[in-house]
Amino acid sequence: VSLPRCVQSCLKGSINSKSSQVKAWRDGYQQTFKPEVREMADKCVADHSAIYTMNNEMTNAFWQSALSFPVRNIDDAVKSLGERKDLKVLLLWGDKDRAVPLSPSYNRWVKLLTSQCTFETKIYKDVGHCFYEEVATEVLPDIRVFLEKY
Repeated sequence: VSLPRCVQSCLKGSINSKSSQVKAWRDGYQQTFKPEVREMADKCVADHSAIYTMNNEMTNAFWQSALSFPVRNIDDAVKSLGERKDLKVLLLWGDKDRAVPLSPSYNRWVKLLTSQCTFETKIYKDVGHCFYEEVATEVLPDIRVFLEKY
């Protein structure tokens, strides 16, 4: 199962360039929002654009993984990742995530990932699903430390 075309367009736009990202967002995905939600969506695009400007490699890696990861049967995909001895995983989560709540989702992922792979985790306090935007100044160093370790 793939993501809806408008979401794929938005994500692919993010990978290509900041201007493509904004165009894909506004021409595709955002058009599905109710008018009262568009203001929040515009803020999200502006925040994401600022992060892209600060560190486009992180942004590209994030969206590339979003395009590649399955939407259905996610438990099977995560479990198969956890069985790889060669894999190093850093699981990051916002404790106020309402889209994918910490409980039970985080605990389920930890259980699925810890079988064989090298696994570390960090929970960011008082942030939601887009923690990588909300506390980018914390997230980037945490990722860097993890990458340098392995």
